Amino acid sequence: MKQQRTAFTLTELLVAIAIIGILAALITTATSSSMGAARRASCMNNLRNIAGGLNMYVHTTTFRLPYCTMSPSNPPAGEENMPSIVETLNGYLDNKKVFHCPGDLSATYYTRDGTSYEWQSSLVNGRLLDAASLKLIGIERFIMMDTDNFHPDTGESAKNYLYADGTVTTKPKGL
Repeated sequence: MKQQRTAFTLTELLVAIAIIGILAALITTATSSSMGAARRASCMNNLRNIAGGLNMYVHTTTFRLPYCTMSPSNPPAGEENMPSIVETLNGYLDNKKVFHCPGDLSATYYTRDGTSYEWQSSLVNGRLLDAASLKLIGIERFIMMDTDNFHPDTGESAKNYLYADGTVTTKPKGL
């Protein structure tokens, strides 16, 4: 009996390659999306850690926020001699890496300013916090946020926002 040889036809081979390509694209999209979510969650955790250091700071200053510059490398007018939030919280945080947002992939801001986050200096410098709730007295306002749109996968906002009471949101409250 003669044995019949079977082989892939060109059409079958092309279909198999197309299926593998589609599966690879799906896996890449899912992986990219989950990596973005992981970076956003890690960023939110960093902001919560910064809030912990800030909480210790305000307890030593009768619940008054520090006077810090918004941008250490390019301070706005009137903030030239102010320290950065990194310098201010130096003794209150063990690890300065919490100031690096994982979404700042090229570490552009972190390298330049020592932080990927922006202190809202013009609105919160020296403001008093309520001792019980640690909320700003008189306004509902975030105190820090991502310097740039590091989290485009969030849909509503590409930034995370930190409030004085330690709350971190992806979209600023009230907007």
